[in-house]
Amino acid sequence: RAVVRTQEGLEDWFGPIVPDVRQRIGDVVVASLGDFGVFSSREFPVELKMTGFHGSVTDAEMRIPVLMATASQV
Repeated sequence: RAVVRTQEGLEDWFGPIVPDVRQRIGDVVVASLGDFGVFSSREFPVELKMTGFHGSVTDAEMRIPVLMATASQV
C-alpha cells in the first residue's frame, strides 16, 4: 500500500497529526504487505543487506504504541 502525503491519506494511517510531526513524513509513504520491503538502493545500500526489517501493517505491528517526548521531558 502507498499513500501520497495528503491530510486525509495520512490521517487514515496515523490518526491526527501534529504540525511538528507532519514535516517529518515523506511525500509518499509505503507500507509493505507480506514478506518484502521497499527501499531506495541509492539511499539505503547498507540496509538492503539486512536479513530482516521492522515495520509494516500486520496486526502485531499496528499495536505498537508510539511515545513522543522532548529531551526536557525525559
